Amino acid sequence: MDAQEFRAQAQRCRDLSLIAARLEVREQLREWVDDFEAEAEAAEGRHPQMHDDRSEGPKFLRAAAEEMRSLAERDSLELRRMAADLEIAADKILERRPA
Repeated sequence: MDAQEFRAQAQRCRDLSLIAARLEVREQLREWVDDFEAEAEAAEGRHPQMHDDRSEGPKFLRAAAEEMRSLAERDSLELRRMAADLEIAADKILERRPA
């Protein structure tokens, strides 16, 4: 994922936090906004060590995807879609690793 895609994910979380019915879901979405914004900065090179194939980036994306799935089981199809997008992004980062 590039900075623009991370920022788009952050915006999706912002939008969802405005309509989420449960406090727990709103709080988690706000945390993800901060996380996605940090990843966007890393992708822009502000913190390059955080966004390469050796970084925690794929691990972060998979963890966020798993949390979204857990919340989605109770709340929202949109969270499931976001989780799938994050899994794909994590896979793409790992595919760039040299053999």
